Amino acid sequence: MHQDSQPERTADVHEGHLAELDGLRGVLSLWVAVSHTFDWCGFWDIVPPALFERSWAELRSASAAVSTFFILSGFAIASMLQSRPQSYRQFLVGRAFRIYPVYFVCLMLGWGSTVLTPFVLQTASWRSTYYFTPIASFSRSELAATPMHMLLHLSLLQGLVPENWLSNSSATLLAPGWSITVEWQYYLLAPLLLWLARSLDGVLVVALLAWLGVHYGAALQNPFPASVLHHLPMFGLGIASQRLYASLGSDADSRAWLSRAAIGLLGAALVVPWHAFALGGWAIAFGCMFARGDGVVARVFGLVRSGLRHPWTQLLGAISYPLYLVHWPLIIALLYGLLRWNPGTSSAQAYGLMMAIGLPVILLSAMLLHRFVE
Repeated sequence: MHQDSQPERTADVHEGHLAELDGLRGVLSLWVAVSHTFDWCGFWDIVPPALFERSWAELRSASAAVSTFFILSGFAIASMLQSRPQSYRQFLVGRAFRIYPVYFVCLMLGWGSTVLTPFVLQTASWRSTYYFTPIASFSRSELAATPMHMLLHLSLLQGLVPENWLSNSSATLLAPGWSITVEWQYYLLAPLLLWLARSLDGVLVVALLAWLGVHYGAALQNPFPASVLHHLPMFGLGIASQRLYASLGSDADSRAWLSRAAIGLLGAALVVPWHAFALGGWAIAFGCMFARGDGVVARVFGLVRSGLRHPWTQLLGAISYPLYLVHWPLIIALLYGLLRWNPGTSSAQAYGLMMAIGLPVILLSAMLLHRFVE
């Protein structure tokens, strides 16, 4: 929980458990789960007014949510390593035990769902949706070379395989796992990146790597951009935010400075189209931790802060990791059962049932994974 006193404040951020950021994790995971359900039920092809086309694409795909996760990870890992210096081996072992158990269970569920996917793709009344075109490609790839895909996913290195080696390697078995391989790659590099970030020369090296990754990372896009270098700017923003947060005190002047920094980032997100949703979302979440007073901006940030610290949002934050992974195989399994029961189910009916019944099942499953596995 975020506290006003400097010792408590420092301890909390070092553990990566600022209540506002935990709440943000929950909101982002729910966004991903709901948007994937929306897409699986045939609504990918909706064409919005031209004014909202770009925003709609971000909301529909939830790509901004994943980018924001990378910023959060940069912040959290920088906090953890600053507060608990440890050897490289200790760090990696700790990270493996943190992410692997839930990932393994969900990967097995994803493997089981591979035999269900073709039925959903062939039976759904909305089977002509464009969204099913890449899903069908993923399905063919995972069924044609299941052992190799499984081996790569177990190693968490599926994001580093070129298309001409193994098609769709970052999207098979458990599609949301593409971001988990990016996270693992970041963990492999994080101690070095944080060491480099201590000096100007090192920051320039990191900036060069980020530039190379953004411009040439597409070579490993198979089909998702699952190389850590491609997303290094997002991790770097998280690291920079943590350094800024940790370097300033909790007094009124520091809070005002941090709030202005958040507003500046939000302004940049509104002007620059690059990752606008992710930057804007992070700016709002980051700024709401500091803004105080009766001004309009402080009140808006205060409302966001209250929402992110709400008990329900905090619960979502607690189950955010299993929710992010388990929703994918469960969507497939639930749609399979629904279409077996009524092959003529319409797109709207499917989405209504998935929201009324499927989403609670997904949330309950995430809670059980959090309780007994994570």
